[in-house]
Amino acid sequence: MISFAYRTFEARPRSCHPGREEEAPTIEENVMSKNKEIGQFISVSGVATDIAHKLAQAVAERGGDLDDLRRIISDASLCGELADRLVRRDGISLSAMIAACRFRYVHPNITEANLPITGPVADVADMLTLTQKDLGGRGMTTAEIEAVIDQKGYRLATLAELLAYGKAKWNGMDRGVAALGSSWVDPGGDRCVPCLYSNRDGRGLTLRWGGPEYCCFEEHYLFLVVRK
Repeated sequence: MISFAYRTFEARPRSCHPGREEEAPTIEENVMSKNKEIGQFISVSGVATDIAHKLAQAVAERGGDLDDLRRIISDASLCGELADRLVRRDGISLSAMIAACRFRYVHPNITEANLPITGPVADVADMLTLTQKDLGGRGMTTAEIEAVIDQKGYRLATLAELLAYGKAKWNGMDRGVAALGSSWVDPGGDRCVPCLYSNRDGRGLTLRWGGPEYCCFEEHYLFLVVRK
């Protein structure tokens, strides 16, 4: 845990010559002064020292001061924004991506903890959907579906890509679109994969059982893939 040690700083003295103002400091001097002040403000150890130093330096380089740095302690929403930028792609959290899709229902177990967003997200133009018929079969197991997708030169789409597709390209009418590239193992040990769906109540984002050795998907299901 990062700990902060507060110290009292004296005001910078005025010019020694009565009636004569100091010359305005340069940008470089301002940055160096702020770095020095913020450096005195932080007391940490190990990796936390490097993290705190980098953050303090970035604040100073942008013209910030100790009050700005202290907001990390006092402003919980700011901490949340920083955390979102650290744990999600391009500064967008999973919750923000879901909110942008305006689903009527979202499965409660679709969370950052269960399905973290990792790795690059493909351009929507490189995404397409395939059916079991497109893959040359019917009543296929999940493992068979995944194997044929790979053989055809595609990779399995992730949850982040499913959300990007859902916002930009999904017609909102398909009864099921699965992203087999992301999965969560529930407390019972079953593999679950995220899926878009649509019914008379509206559009939703849910989890569907996707055990590799079983036929988990009806023929109407689409599988979101990305060109390699």
